[in-house]
Amino acid sequence: MSARKSAPNSQRPQIVVLAKAPVPGRVKTRLSPTYSPVEAAELALAALLDTLDAVCDAPASRRFLAMDGDFLNAPPDGIEVLHQRGDGLAERIDYALADAFTICAADAAHRDGHAADHSSAPRPGG
Repeated sequence: MSARKSAPNSQRPQIVVLAKAPVPGRVKTRLSPTYSPVEAAELALAALLDTLDAVCDAPASRRFLAMDGDFLNAPPDGIEVLHQRGDGLAERIDYALADAFTICAADAAHRDGHAADHSSAPRPGG
């Protein structure tokens, strides 16, 4: 068995997870009436935590959770929380990816000794 060399941090992917805050009545609503809104929210939280555990185990240089609402628990170590913005799912995905990219680019520029203002990510495609 040969040992696989891991890629340097700069060559590892970044992972972005988009999720809604597990608030009763706002998540997993299609599970009603089989499950109550509280049970559906508990299921959503359990699924999110399982997903974040898997993300933490994945080889990545950065791991982001783009939340619609507030994460009710402290996120696992190594997960950076972003707040979703935009209208509709497509815009939210675009902004989450742009925000994660901007953060990583700003960190890379800082490491390389370049000063840059990345206070707000541009809207993707425009």
